[in-house]
Amino acid sequence: MRRLVLPLAAAAAFLGAALFAHARAMPAGPTGPLNVIVLLIDTLRADHLGMYGYARPTSPRLDAFARRGLLFKNARSQAPCTFPSVNSLLTSRDPAHFLGQAGGRFGIPKRFTTLQEVLGERGYKTMAVSASPIVRKSPHKLNPHGGFDRGFDVFDEQCLQRRAPCLARVTQELLAQPAEPFFLYLHYFDPHYAYEPPDEVRHTFTVPGRRRLPRGRDLDTVSESYYKKGPRIELSEEDQRLVVGLYDEEILFMDRHIGLLLDWLEEQGLLRRSLVAVVADHGEEFFDHGHVFHCRTLYDAVLRTPMILSLPGARRAAVIEAPVENRDLMPTILDYLGIDATALPLEGQSLRPLIEEGRAVRERAFAQQLGFRSVADRSHKLIVDLYTGGFTLFDLEADPGETRDVLHQQRREFRALKDALWAHLDAVEGGAANRTTLRRAEESLAALRALGYLN
Repeated sequence: MRRLVLPLAAAAAFLGAALFAHARAMPAGPTGPLNVIVLLIDTLRADHLGMYGYARPTSPRLDAFARRGLLFKNARSQAPCTFPSVNSLLTSRDPAHFLGQAGGRFGIPKRFTTLQEVLGERGYKTMAVSASPIVRKSPHKLNPHGGFDRGFDVFDEQCLQRRAPCLARVTQELLAQPAEPFFLYLHYFDPHYAYEPPDEVRHTFTVPGRRRLPRGRDLDTVSESYYKKGPRIELSEEDQRLVVGLYDEEILFMDRHIGLLLDWLEEQGLLRRSLVAVVADHGEEFFDHGHVFHCRTLYDAVLRTPMILSLPGARRAAVIEAPVENRDLMPTILDYLGIDATALPLEGQSLRPLIEEGRAVRERAFAQQLGFRSVADRSHKLIVDLYTGGFTLFDLEADPGETRDVLHQQRREFRALKDALWAHLDAVEGGAANRTTLRRAEESLAALRALGYLN
């Protein structure tokens, strides 16, 4: 099936070692402790944003925010599913640690230290506003046990599966008289299926008169035909374009309202006193490799996610090309707050040496889903199926869409990435042949499927 991602714009030119570009002076920072604001956008793939070269103007406000801060061009999530991706991001631990919890739980077990706990112990007021049915404090049909609230003084759930304006309203209420320093985690849900963009952005990227797929060919039905027994339903190219257009309109609406929230934060004087991160838990597949939605594969459609950091007082704004992981966010935040994290068993790396000195802190990014594992450097990506032992190698520079397997043509790259992946699995999973991890992954996937989250 033809890939429907729009062509990428020409890549930005990079200075020196190609780690930094567009350097600009930034204002001096505050003298007191920085607040921390993390905006996590559920189901947002990087290559549907202008800052990552997308042809459609889906993200003008976030693009402008990125131009004033630090944009990481090769950031990747460690799992293509909200659980356990968010668990990993908030603990700087590998997703494998959170699989197969007793009773099918999805939350963060007490034995793992969270970012909010560390900050709370140091006097931060910790707050979360989540629209996600997975990242919950209280039970929900898609997460019967909750379990994501530990370490938060406030965990607000009133915006469940509601749009960005709801999160902005609750944020303004929480920060009307802010107790500083504070940590605020915002979990947006707008781009997640079902794609039903509001009238405000209607037909920006879709044909007038078309808002839905034909009856019996909606994405739920299509997904069922893909992953359950029965005749496979294929959408026409016109219908696929509609799906992508609706998703892009969802991004545009969210982008506008995140922009309005950033304006409000600036008016309140909070932006200049806050470290702000914009990230995503995973992306989304639109028939790119014969799949829809997420939680299935390790292609960059679901792994390559945006990462923007705004650091008051930083010496420069920059575009950074080196590979980074979502696991690196927690140690980076703690480093910039001057909090010693050496006693914590973090598996991510602080990006401060990369930001300030151009010194890479990692050469590769890793990810996992069910029996698949992947490793990517700046030019290549290797995926292994641990059940079959089969490998697939992609040359990301020549083939960013990951359409051609070059395993047999580029053996040196294959061996280097395989050795790195095997070492990673030894360190975090007890080796590539550890069937316990695979069993736990299967149990977690079965739990999601039983709750109706997956077909």
